[in-house]
Amino acid sequence: MGDRTDGPRRLTQWLRQTGGGTSAKILNQASRLAQLTRTLERQLPTNLQGRWQLAKVEPGALVLVAESPAWAAQLRFAQHTLLETVEQALGFRPRTVQVRSNGYRPLQREKPRQKRT
Repeated sequence: MGDRTDGPRRLTQWLRQTGGGTSAKILNQASRLAQLTRTLERQLPTNLQGRWQLAKVEPGALVLVAESPAWAAQLRFAQHTLLETVEQALGFRPRTVQVRSNGYRPLQREKPRQKRT
């Protein structure tokens, strides 16, 4: 078992020290998806920001997951922009855009209750 007296370390630091392997590949892929997500969000209308996640990108398909069917429809309308942005960022253009809805609805803040008089 490793020495735990060093205290908490960042995952990237630990991966560098241990040689990484599969864990490093997963971290690298997650980092690339996060960077591409930020790039795509800058190209989309502001009302779509935070309403979707990038699930997968490969030459066959760009796969997004929207938080509702309504946001999924808006992402489908933006597929030309999405494909062009991926092509500029990664050097290839996916053949299709797949947008799925996970039915997720973010929690809404409760409105403060009004005092009865």
